Amino acid sequence: MSNKDFLKQARDGVKRLIKESPTKITINRQALVDDGSGDGTLVPDPFGTPEAVSMTVRLSHERRQAPDFEPVQAGFSTNLARFIMTDYKTEIYRGDYFEAIDRGWRIGPVDTLIKFGGVVGYQAPLIEAEDNDAST
Repeated sequence: MSNKDFLKQARDGVKRLIKESPTKITINRQALVDDGSGDGTLVPDPFGTPEAVSMTVRLSHERRQAPDFEPVQAGFSTNLARFIMTDYKTEIYRGDYFEAIDRGWRIGPVDTLIKFGGVVGYQAPLIEAEDNDAST
């Protein structure tokens, strides 16, 4: 098999993971513009109008635990840490806002999943947004 075949197989694997537990969301994304550096980097347009972008993603979680043998601050949360995953055609950006699971979320730092010389998907931690956080 060639790298192209392995890349297709990896992308299909991410798509299967999303299909196992799909969630349809609508992200309210600030308009983006080229930053002028010449490398195609996009930055939020402070004068642009936010747009609604619909997508099917996988929302998952892992249990957050206190590290063993370390002092833990009062109020340390053992809540579930939540994540978002998308396929290689559905790009997400840090700061994107959406509502799911009865609350608002902001997307944290995005990891581009690269295998066999190509992008197979994107994943990021989710940060619970404050009630008034949708507009920022």
